[in-house]
Amino acid sequence: MGSKRNTCSLIKYLSRTGIFCWINANKLAMSNILKRRRRCQKKN
Repeated sequence: MGSKRNTCSLIKYLSRTGIFCWINANKLAMSNILKRRRRCQKKN
């Protein structure tokens, strides 16, 4: 439970600094790239 509270406060801090948004965008981009790669592999 303690670790969960720490991550919540960390997310709040990051969102305030704007880094959280940047990390989220990077995660989305990476997942999109991985999805595309999987599609390409299936075709081949």
